[in-house]
Amino acid sequence: MSRTDPKHGRWILPLVIAGLVGFTYLFVNALPPSETASDTSTGDTTATDTTTGDTDDGTDDDGNGSAITGDGTVTTLPPETLAFLTNVDDYAARTASLAEEAQTINDEWDARTTRLTPTRDALTDLATRTVALATEISEADVPTEATEAWNLVITSAQTLSTAAEDMLDGLVNSSTADKRLGALETYTTTAGDLAAGFGLARSAVGG
Repeated sequence: MSRTDPKHGRWILPLVIAGLVGFTYLFVNALPPSETASDTSTGDTTATDTTTGDTDDGTDDDGNGSAITGDGTVTTLPPETLAFLTNVDDYAARTASLAEEAQTINDEWDARTTRLTPTRDALTDLATRTVALATEISEADVPTEATEAWNLVITSAQTLSTAAEDMLDGLVNSSTADKRLGALETYTTTAGDLAAGFGLARSAVGG
């Protein structure tokens, strides 16, 4: 017999998306402020200073990722850290997209708006991409400061991968919906764990 609620675990997905939105909000607010030009006025005359010769574009030329903000403060992030943060953003976006897709595939099958073959193909593709994501996460170059947090991310990514495969197996080889829906719940819950792990890893490197 199927579970009473065919959309078991659906309420978790909005929490996952909310967590990723909050993660993005914190990242944007952590960025150094952009340099803005201001006018200097004396009386009714506005002075515009145009400098020729040597100029400073706000960044250094030694390739170490340092930049000068509008107030003259130097912010330094090594290139490898910047690359890591870019990867973290990519992993977070893909995780959220996969979780939403998993919910949609299962909802459409439970409502019988999609037939078995396209549902099987969709879950197969989902599992393939989830395994690929987990592999990328496990092989990522991680700054030393984020190693502890990233170990938790790797564990969650492996759980996500297993849940994706279990959804497919539950659809194809189980006489009830229990295994598939249980795997879906694990998938969405683990996506939330990953969102939190990405945030911890980012904080660990000062991002």
